[in-house]
Amino acid sequence: MTDISAALGLIQLRKLPRANKARARNAKLYHEGLEDREGIQLPVVPRHCTHVWHQYTIRILDGQRDGLREHLTAKRIGTGVYYPAGLYDNPVYKGRLSQNSKAFPETGKACEEVLSIPVHPMVSKNDVQKIVEMMNAFFSEM
Repeated sequence: MTDISAALGLIQLRKLPRANKARARNAKLYHEGLEDREGIQLPVVPRHCTHVWHQYTIRILDGQRDGLREHLTAKRIGTGVYYPAGLYDNPVYKGRLSQNSKAFPETGKACEEVLSIPVHPMVSKNDVQKIVEMMNAFFSEM
């Protein structure tokens, strides 16, 4: 790391508590807006633990993930599928793990259901409320 990179990193670290607080606020708003929605499994934070919410990854059940993703994309809401495949699909593990996804059914299921929605600090409370409304509208139309 260069001295310049280190200096920039130190400045960014000063912003980290504020950024984590904004992410936590956004995650709380998502929880409040989506906790009763059937078809969505929200992330769980164990008691006495905290989460920095680098991502807000939910599970969309009943094969609706891609439809919801298309719906949000049409509304100009970015989403991510950061875990599209299990370790058994990674070439590094070829010959070390069964290459058969049926050997890991829960992993395969999770890969088909996970979806990350915007939680970064630049997402406002109003933005989160609009995203929740759009998600709820998608499930109401089904």
